[in-house]
Amino acid sequence: MPFTVRDFPDLLRLLEQHPEWQAELRRQVLTEELLELPALVRRLTEAQARTDEWCAQPVTFALSAATLWAN
Repeated sequence: MPFTVRDFPDLLRLLEQHPEWQAELRRQVLTEELLELPALVRRLTEAQARTDEWCAQPVTFALSAATLWAN
C-alpha cells in the first residue's frame, strides 16, 4: 500500500504521539551534515561568547602587550 498525501496528517499525528519516532525519521531523511548542525551551532555560539569576553577587555590586553614590549 503506497503512502499518499491523504496519509500525511496521520503520519504527523503518529509522530506527535510517539516522539521517539521523530529522531529516527530525522536520521532517515536528513543528511549527516544537517544532523550535525545543532552541535556545530552550539560550538560556534560558545566560541563567539569567548570572543565577546576577550573583546570586552581591550585595555587589559593593550596594557599587557605594552608591558611585554617595554622589557
